[in-house]
Amino acid sequence: MKFLLVTHMNPEETRQEVMDGHADFIAKIRASGE
Repeated sequence: MKFLLVTHMNPEETRQEVMDGHADFIAKIRASGE
């Protein structure tokens, strides 16, 4: 839920940083096999 709030409350620039960070996180999780 926090993730959704961040995307709605922050300006586009910050939102993009969050999305990039999330993409990195997903990539790491997939790489580790979880």
